[in-house]
Amino acid sequence: MAEQHTYTQNIAIKDGKLFLRRCVNTGIPVNYFHQRCPCCWDNKFESFVSNGMGKIISLVTYHRTYKDSIPSPYDVAVVRLFEGLEVIVRVDQNSRKHVLMGSSVFVEVADEGLLLVHLVE
Repeated sequence: MAEQHTYTQNIAIKDGKLFLRRCVNTGIPVNYFHQRCPCCWDNKFESFVSNGMGKIISLVTYHRTYKDSIPSPYDVAVVRLFEGLEVIVRVDQNSRKHVLMGSSVFVEVADEGLLLVHLVE
């Protein structure tokens, strides 16, 4: 039986960990939605656990609530993980006043499989 993962964006989530995948030949991280490595065109991949560290490359504040459990205003960021892939995350309420473009952050899996980012000091 295949392992059960929740897939979201460029990553898989299992047991509260972020899993990425990379090409067996080149070692380059590849999105789960791609069928082949963009460098060698091979279709052999392996999964690995991300350390969750990255930098914010885009940041926006939402002033409208789309989910009752997340009150507005709240920040959403695009984080480029140090492994090379990008993910969209919600900024932790305690970190939101201190997070800026280029900030070093830690991405973790929160409730309901949402990704939450914390500022690294």
